Amino acid sequence: MRSRPSRCFLLFVLAAIPPDAFSQSASVIPREDVQIWTDFHFAHSLRENTDLSVSGGLRMGRDVSHLVYERLGAGLSFKFGKYLTLFPYYSYFATQPAGGLDSRENRLSLDTGLGLPHGRWEFIDQNVFERRFRDPKDSTRYRNRLQIERAVTLAGRPLSLFVWDEVLYDWSLNAWVRNRIAIGGGRRLSSKVSLELYYLRQNGSLILPADMHVVGMTLRTRI
Repeated sequence: MRSRPSRCFLLFVLAAIPPDAFSQSASVIPREDVQIWTDFHFAHSLRENTDLSVSGGLRMGRDVSHLVYERLGAGLSFKFGKYLTLFPYYSYFATQPAGGLDSRENRLSLDTGLGLPHGRWEFIDQNVFERRFRDPKDSTRYRNRLQIERAVTLAGRPLSLFVWDEVLYDWSLNAWVRNRIAIGGGRRLSSKVSLELYYLRQNGSLILPADMHVVGMTLRTRI
């Protein structure tokens, strides 16, 4: 049986511990996660080969139990000839990857896309350089996505099937830190609206959550 001085000392130690110390375990970012992603893209033609683009997104994470990501951005898309697109844009991010963790980020990106159609197929090579302004430190990243699309007809309705693979390099870590592969399909709902559904698998290192299963939806509209 503990003596009275021992019990008093234990109570003193417990009282001296900050209340948030007991909740630190809830603030650990999981290595694996299951998420649902919802994105939208609005495009408006300013003149021939130039579009104003506004986009945003929401992500449910922590095994689809909490909102963990919000994004809003805008930029100008320039098309050069039939195959090349240049898209500089700005984005604002808010993320909550774990309980008690909340971060904000401003990001400048330059996206170059090369699309090569061949019959019912299209091959797309997308390269993005991004500068991230955030605490505790700014960083620069590069991502490359290779995508293959195939136009098909199902039950008399035209569809577009796709698969893509994307790798990410982070100069602040001097490493390739993430790989994503996705498979899905899309169709036009009207002359100005299209919808894409996909499954994505992420594998990574050094950035948490590293490994994820994702079901996603992207809505695209021209206004």
